[in-house]
Amino acid sequence: MYQPSVVLKASGVSPEAACGATGLDDVDGVAIRPAPRWMRKLWRGPVAAMTLPWAIYVDRDQLQSGDLGALIIHELVHVRQWQSLGIFRFVRIYLSDYLRGRRSGLGHDAAYRSIRFEKEARIAVARHVASDSTDG
Repeated sequence: MYQPSVVLKASGVSPEAACGATGLDDVDGVAIRPAPRWMRKLWRGPVAAMTLPWAIYVDRDQLQSGDLGALIIHELVHVRQWQSLGIFRFVRIYLSDYLRGRRSGLGHDAAYRSIRFEKEARIAVARHVASDSTDG
């Protein structure tokens, strides 16, 4: 189990910058855990991580990735979404967005990318990367 602030610092991302990117007051409100084997077997395709209200589960290979900071920022956006919406509302919106995409003819990957929560998380990472490149 890892604290997000420690993982972020090791990835070259300050916890303060991550708070700014994600809208969280504290990045350590949830633990980062290696995804157990049973969970990785349920994932379709190259899934790097999954956030549940109590933890961010990361594929073991991703824990050594050079993009780990960006991945954790992405997942911390989902932590904020879970916290602000609650479990049932988050799941309802997430699944309905995905199913709407599938019903409109999108494949799995495109339907996943069309989920509003995934879009928000990708935008947060892009903004962080852009601000980081202008700071240095």
